[in-house]
Amino acid sequence: METVRPKIKVAFVDFWKAFRPETDFFVRQLQKVCQLEISDTPDFIFYAEDKERQHLQMDGVRIFLAVEDCMPNYRVCDYSFTFKDLPDERNLRLPFYVLRGNGPEPLIRQDAATEAKLRGQRRRFCAFVSSNANPRRTARRISFFQKLHAQRHVDSGGRAFNNVGGPVPDKHAFIKGARFCLSMENYAMPGYTTEKLYESMAARCIPIFWGNPDVAEDFNPASFIDIADFASDTEAVDYILEVDRDERLQAQYHEAPFFPNNEPTKYFRDDYLLPQLEKILSTTKKRRSHFYFGDVVYDLRKRWGFHASFVAPNAGLGPRYANAAVD
Repeated sequence: METVRPKIKVAFVDFWKAFRPETDFFVRQLQKVCQLEISDTPDFIFYAEDKERQHLQMDGVRIFLAVEDCMPNYRVCDYSFTFKDLPDERNLRLPFYVLRGNGPEPLIRQDAATEAKLRGQRRRFCAFVSSNANPRRTARRISFFQKLHAQRHVDSGGRAFNNVGGPVPDKHAFIKGARFCLSMENYAMPGYTTEKLYESMAARCIPIFWGNPDVAEDFNPASFIDIADFASDTEAVDYILEVDRDERLQAQYHEAPFFPNNEPTKYFRDDYLLPQLEKILSTTKKRRSHFYFGDVVYDLRKRWGFHASFVAPNAGLGPRYANAAVD
């Protein structure tokens, strides 16, 4: 007998421009545990990081989905999905490529003939799409692009260093015509894997990566070139040019599965995500305050070991921390 899914009122606000609830992987997973009613007076608010900050105008259970390397503010949200494993049951690691991607299916390797058809004819050497050229945040990516471009033309289709006549309207179509794709993060932070690798893999490019030192938790390292594995950027550039000349080396990357054993990692599995979603949906709506002293004390005690002598264990922490363990 099929379980009846409860119907809940939700809102999806402050998301990235390409977000479409009807096609989003996260929303599809959410629909496995409930029926969704999009509402202006929701009981559950799912929000990201848009500057409009519409989530602050809605009263309900707030769930933060991190796009960049932002930490959740639990004085604003009740739960979070971020790139990081936090020692807090309110958070679950769900990297941005899971949120932004279209599920694991586009990255499952097919038979050799199908893969060859997916790759098609690659006339261009390397593609690069970036809109952020801030040297304070993207110095390594800028430097490597310039070094590789100095040796072989790299087609840059974003707003940064554009050399194809303007920003491309369809990133997937653009990078799909290249043998390699620069898929470098802003910085190398443990756990921080965005959509860049996913998109390159879905387009069947050979990704050129730099970023999360723990990226093997997300993808098979044999399926992409990680410039962190080389003694210098010059050595990495030389190797990329060698791969471009050597079809045997290219074949090694084309044959390597993107996921270990060609099976999606836990971040795409129902038994990883659905229990957290069910817990969230069982949470009752709370009255909110923009400043809650109990939250401040709790965060200080938990994160930095701060102890306020005038606050007894669990005193002032509010009902949601009434049973919290105190070190």
